[in-house]
Amino acid sequence: MVQITLKASKTDPYRRGVNIVLGSTGDELCPVLALTEYLEERGASRGPLLKHADGTPLTRSQFVTQVRMILFKLGYQDSQQYSGHSFRAGAATAAALKVEDSIIKTLGRWESSAYLLYVRIPREELKDITKTLSKFKQTS
Repeated sequence: MVQITLKASKTDPYRRGVNIVLGSTGDELCPVLALTEYLEERGASRGPLLKHADGTPLTRSQFVTQVRMILFKLGYQDSQQYSGHSFRAGAATAAALKVEDSIIKTLGRWESSAYLLYVRIPREELKDITKTLSKFKQTS
């Protein structure tokens, strides 16, 4: 398990800071393992998590540019469609398929049901829902 502390964020209007806890998944996409390896490479220190070699923090714009470049190299031709919100939408969508609303709200630091605006149901899922709903008989 790893805990990341954000001093301030858009979802923290009073700038109290928020702790994000990441659990180990034990697979090749494990966030704890990736973060540990990154910190070993970069050198663990206080301050911004994502920094350039000279120690200056990576800006949001630079982060999004890097993500888009990586996605393009991985074959995502629509990589320009991705932004910082893509992570919130992706996480909310994935969680909505199997996780209770209260947990999604906690993980995304939402106090309201605003997370529902980020949930995107995959087409295959919609197709299956349509099939399921078509089996119900009208009773009126």
